[in-house]
Amino acid sequence: MWTPNSYHRLNRLFSSCSNTLFWLHCLSLGRTCCDCNRHQNKESSLLVPLQRDDYALVSGWLADPEDHFKVCGNAFSYPLKREVFELFFVESGGDPDVRLCFKYCVDGKAVGMVHFTRIDRKNDFGHIGVAMVNPQLRSAGHGKAMFSAILKLGFEELNFHRIDLNVFESNDRALRFYREAFGFQVEGLARDTIKKDGEYQGWYTLSLLKPEWDARQ
Repeated sequence: MWTPNSYHRLNRLFSSCSNTLFWLHCLSLGRTCCDCNRHQNKESSLLVPLQRDDYALVSGWLADPEDHFKVCGNAFSYPLKREVFELFFVESGGDPDVRLCFKYCVDGKAVGMVHFTRIDRKNDFGHIGVAMVNPQLRSAGHGKAMFSAILKLGFEELNFHRIDLNVFESNDRALRFYREAFGFQVEGLARDTIKKDGEYQGWYTLSLLKPEWDARQ
């Protein structure tokens, strides 16, 4: 189980371990990074565990009610409360058999967040739930890089066979992004699944399988 002490152990490993040992330690903690770029002295692009002191960062990204709804739906009330963040994203967000929550960092700066949830080890499955980029840094390629990192982690390190996600039916931009950038397949529309301002809307389920990921690498 992930603990705050595990985070500090992970940070120390960035500078003290060989690449192989680093990966082994990270995986034993249920955490990893994208290609160990920091350790290799390349541009740092890392998936880093979310911690309690990231609340201000994440709640700031979700300060706009529309952004909050697009990212969280009605799963979390607006505004995002600290206790909800800590319980969902930190305390239960570090178990590799349940949920893994990350912030995505570039050159030491957090630019986004993404997480796997509904992890099913028996069937090699993971669901990408909350995913977003800092609103002030959109259209800079960070979203594509972040998703490349989380998909690489899921398929190549966690050995998932299937990864899926949901997109609101009104979000044409996101639908196009997932399909064109990564080859996600639309499986169907769940009608009237969520209510906002007295009106209902549905969401699409999109999925990507390991052979489809491999074919695009």
